[in-house]
Amino acid sequence: MKKLLPVLTLFLLLPFGARAQVTPFCDTTSNVIVYSNYDGGILNLNIDQNIPNLKIGIVTYEAAQINISGPFAGNVTAVWYAGYNGTNDNCNLGVTNTTISGVPNPVDSILIYPPATVSDPNGSPNMVCGYSCSTGNQGGCNTAQQVTGFFMTKFGSTSIRFHRTNYPCFPSSTVDISSGGNCCLVPIINAVEPEPESVAIRAYPNPAAVGEQVTIETLPAGKLDVRLLDVLGRVVYTTTLNDNNQQTRWNVPLTGLAAGVYMLDIHAGKQQLQTKLQVH
Repeated sequence: MKKLLPVLTLFLLLPFGARAQVTPFCDTTSNVIVYSNYDGGILNLNIDQNIPNLKIGIVTYEAAQINISGPFAGNVTAVWYAGYNGTNDNCNLGVTNTTISGVPNPVDSILIYPPATVSDPNGSPNMVCGYSCSTGNQGGCNTAQQVTGFFMTKFGSTSIRFHRTNYPCFPSSTVDISSGGNCCLVPIINAVEPEPESVAIRAYPNPAAVGEQVTIETLPAGKLDVRLLDVLGRVVYTTTLNDNNQQTRWNVPLTGLAAGVYMLDIHAGKQQLQTKLQVH
């Protein structure tokens, strides 16, 4: 893979993690965090927050040196690198091969150019690099959906805590995981959050517990179409409910769903509701 086109060097003017859409966290109950860039470098992560079973994913084109430390470093159960592992040392730090330190050997994993788990025509079919939350062509790198989707798949998660991404080298200072990043997941970011009085559909409780049910109240519609989508926009639950008696209250079970953030999409006649649903 060749170096990205010169037009992409405009990202060098932006600080690591800067983006037009700033959503510090996607799901604060998630234990998966992701860092990505193009230039690699040295990523010093301070695990300063008590997040049990913390899993960390990193994607870069050039090699990265990943150092884990901090008061809760013992919570880390996985540190996975998935990228190109280039040797150009664009950061001038002497980093020409990816390494991971600060965690036991069984915890770390360095995967060179592995297949992406999310197909996206705007991104590479293999895990190479990531530098933005844009959904457009990534100049040979991966889209944010592919970066986050890869680690969600590998770590068995339905959501991420945050994704911190940009083009240039990792920052020279230590990065506190408590500083977060962005959600960087288009389907959830674009979910409509209406005011309660502006729609004729209610869904509660929200947050909801794994295994319980969500109650939906509507005006008489006779038919209700319900979908739940995960943070990658994949439909994980769908049902159509019919009632000839013009029923206005419905109970939808959350059986089989893992904890995470979902988009609840409800159609009842001409009524529609799209909203985030937190399952914990």
